[in-house]
Amino acid sequence: MESSFSIQRVNNVTNMLNQLFEYARVEAGEMEFTSEHLNVTNLFIDTISMFYDDFLEKDCEPVIEAVDTPLYIKGDRSAVVRIMENLIKNALVHGTDEYYFALKKQENRVILLISSPVRGCEFSTTTSGTERKCGFSEIISCRSAPLLKIS
Repeated sequence: MESSFSIQRVNNVTNMLNQLFEYARVEAGEMEFTSEHLNVTNLFIDTISMFYDDFLEKDCEPVIEAVDTPLYIKGDRSAVVRIMENLIKNALVHGTDEYYFALKKQENRVILLISSPVRGCEFSTTTSGTERKCGFSEIISCRSAPLLKIS
């Protein structure tokens, strides 16, 4: 029992250090992003489906809404997926069982909405900035997004 606890603690510390280093790279402007034509609708569906087992484990069924027609952006595929993964994972970790995920188009913008009542954490993001009281992964996601030069 103690061995698995120790391994879990080591993994948690390793994960925190990796997030700290990634945060430092984002802050220093060292992240290099490519720009390619992406079907963000497919990326959204593919990314959220990776968390299917996590939702089953929490015994909840999230509300997921996506537009019927594909939405396209120019950006770095791995960075966009990483941002989505970070935000979905944090909703799972900090949220309760009322999950709402949506991908919408508003005027000339693609909007990703992730909502869940959270315990002791406030977080919201827009293209112009971030208000947060959570962890590094949210900061990394929101600081990386403007660097992607998504169009």
